[in-house]
Amino acid sequence: MTFAVQDLRCELSAPQKARRWTAACLRARLGDDADAGGLLDDALLCVSELVTNAVAAGCSILTLHLSVDDHVVRVSVLDDAPGLPVPKHPRPHDRSGRGLRMVEALSRRWGVDPAASGKEVWAELPRSA
Repeated sequence: MTFAVQDLRCELSAPQKARRWTAACLRARLGDDADAGGLLDDALLCVSELVTNAVAAGCSILTLHLSVDDHVVRVSVLDDAPGLPVPKHPRPHDRSGRGLRMVEALSRRWGVDPAASGKEVWAELPRSA
């Protein structure tokens, strides 16, 4: 169940604002458990990548949702940018294209769901090893 929602402007500073907001929310909700096993770091990286992708794709609306249950922290980004995110296969010298692969590696699962005005890209992170 979503416990926190944040609307952000689709601008270059959005990933930084999203990370700062996510860190504060997860620490307030989970206390010391937020930092256990790298959960907070993993959540921040996923949020940063999902928000960055939305901004790079040209969104005009961006909403970040956080939810927590006993087993999972779910981060999701709802945006109205065209198209769907697709993991890439970057070459070693490419400067970008690894974000969704990192989200895939850190999360229990991730995906994209259609929404009324675009899509919701989400990742579920396990709360314990």
